[in-house]
Amino acid sequence: MSTPPNILLTGVNGVGKSTILNLFPGEIVLEIDDNFNEIIQKSIKIENVKKINECLIREIDLRELLDNFNKYYNIISITDIICLVLDSTERNIIESQDLLLKLRENVPEAKYFIIANFQDRKSISWEEDKIENTLKLKVFGFSAIQEDSEQLMNYIIQEILKISFKSKKKDTNHFISNEEIESIWSNIQEAIIAESNQDYRTATKLFSTASLKIKNLNLESADFDALFYLCKAWHSLVLGHQDKNIQKFAEAEIFFNQANEQLKDKKQKNLLYASSIFCEILNLSTQFDELETLEREELYYPKIHNLIKRAIEFYHDGGFSSEMEWAKSAIKKLKL
Repeated sequence: MSTPPNILLTGVNGVGKSTILNLFPGEIVLEIDDNFNEIIQKSIKIENVKKINECLIREIDLRELLDNFNKYYNIISITDIICLVLDSTERNIIESQDLLLKLRENVPEAKYFIIANFQDRKSISWEEDKIENTLKLKVFGFSAIQEDSEQLMNYIIQEILKISFKSKKKDTNHFISNEEIESIWSNIQEAIIAESNQDYRTATKLFSTASLKIKNLNLESADFDALFYLCKAWHSLVLGHQDKNIQKFAEAEIFFNQANEQLKDKKQKNLLYASSIFCEILNLSTQFDELETLEREELYYPKIHNLIKRAIEFYHDGGFSSEMEWAKSAIKKLKL
């Protein structure tokens, strides 16, 4: 997949999450929470992992995450891998064990790994094998103070990605069980129903789950790649509706275009062209609603009008008559 995997570093206070994140250059502040804590995202260049050139890493305190799960749901819903960071002491391991169980109940689809920090403190740190036997997860030993800590963490991230996305099937000729396909379609259909009922949280969770299941199939198939990007597009679109978020509408537009690139069928391509245009319309409509000037109709109506006309052309070329009539009625409402 060309979409960068999302990794979340979590753990209780003082285990070295920020120190690990600071080993990598650059940062983007996603948001600032109610306690003025920044949520940092970093893009990490990846080598020696097939089909993955970069990944995105974020860090959130584990207790904060569990206590305010709904607040962080938009981040959790796109997370592929969760790395629990420990300080390797018995107290911290036992404390984190219960919290990890709660997290896995809330985020069952993610892949989990342990980064056992402070392995240099031999007298008080549990060894990797002992931690692995206790928590039943793959453990990577680490010490942030050693000279090659940055290189070691790069290696750990690469190994985590290799394990998480190792090739299980090479093409669509390999066997895929009916249960896998039915599970994906069930998630998508349930998400569509939830979205129509304005149950946005359920819809985003189901679209995210479906996209993760498709990614984990790791198939070399344009059709499955298109479906993956469609799930990502619908996920962003629902978040845009939920939060009136123009950035999410812009993301959905990109994902619709990426899905379009995978397809050859002209009818399907026309439908996705129109879908991406309507994401742009939703973006402009949200800006229109937020603007309180007398000139807003003059500024936005012509742009929206022209975009709807373009969408109508794609609906017409694709043979989507009901969608075309709906778009025509939308133009009439603009009074242009």
